[in-house]
Parts: sequence; structure tokens; C-alpha cells
Amino acid sequence: MPAQAATDATTDVEFLAETPSGTQTSTKDHLESEKLRLEIATLRRAWWQSPTLAATLVASLVTICLSWAAGLFDLRRDQITLETNRARFERDQLKLEIANQEQQKLILEGEQRNWRASGNR
Repeated sequence: MPAQAATDATTDVEFLAETPSGTQTSTKDHLESEKLRLEIATLRRAWWQSPTLAATLVASLVTICLSWAAGLFDLRRDQITLETNRARFERDQLKLEIANQEQQKLILEGEQRNWRASGNR
């Protein structure tokens, strides 16, 4: 019976698999070598061929397209146009204020000349 238990334990731990060269090796060794082969293939792949990069680019493009479709860029352009129009309006108002002040200045200078001319110094 102890011999049977040892055989079962060995069978549970080491399943035998056939390698391409025809020798037998354990499944664990085969899987480890396959894992290393895949990791080396991943490391040899160029950085732009990475699935992570592709997923990031796709997510970015989807975000940009959805933002454009939702009108986010149009909203910002409208805000800039509104701010520009507001600044132009304020500029025009200041120009009118300057013109009014200059007109008041001319009127006051005329009154001052008249007052001095009338002999009130």
C-alpha cells in the first residue's frame, strides 16, 4: 500500500508530456519553458505593437469622437466667441466714454476762456 501512495503522489505531481525532440519531460517544465518562450516573444515585439498601447489609442480616439459628437469643442468655441464679443463691446463703450470726456473737456475749456475773457480772474 505505501508503494501505491508513492506512485499516486508522483503521478499527481509529474504528468508526463511528449516534447518535440521525442524525450519525455514533466508538464511543469514544459509549461515553464512555454511561458518563457511567450515572454521572450512579447519582449521582442516593438513597443507600438503592444496591445496595451492599441487599447489606449482606441480609448483616446473614442473619447475625442464622443466629445466632438457631444458638442464639447463647439461649446468652447462659442465661449471664446462670446468672450471676444464682450471684450469688443467693452472696448467700444470705453471709446464712447473717452469721446464724451473729450467733449466735456472742450466745453469746460470754452467756459473757462469765456469766464476769463469777461474779466473774472
